[in-house]
Amino acid sequence: MDGLPFSQSCENNKAPILSALMEIFADRQQVLEIASGTGQHACHLARHMPWLRWQPTELPDHLPVLMPRCEVYNGDNLLPPLALDVTERPWPVGIPDALFTANSLHIMPWSAVEAMFETL
Repeated sequence: MDGLPFSQSCENNKAPILSALMEIFADRQQVLEIASGTGQHACHLARHMPWLRWQPTELPDHLPVLMPRCEVYNGDNLLPPLALDVTERPWPVGIPDALFTANSLHIMPWSAVEAMFETL
């Protein structure tokens, strides 16, 4: 690829996710993405939905995987990635008018999934 961290599952589902979110997020202004991973979804979706401000997040230890792709994103609607552990309170970021996560809940500890939904 281009030397950036890469996830095949992100590549596999980014087009169908974009297709759905174009309608779902049509009237939204800012998205909080939980568990942004490599940043492939964040960059792809932000690029195709320029009206949205996209806030990628990741566990503090995983930020080095997320940062490279976000740093080379060419646009002004992708916010700098933030550290977010959904089990910690309070969250260091507010919850805007949309939330997104993909390829994540099935690999998170169940306690983290519960904590995320408790916050929402």
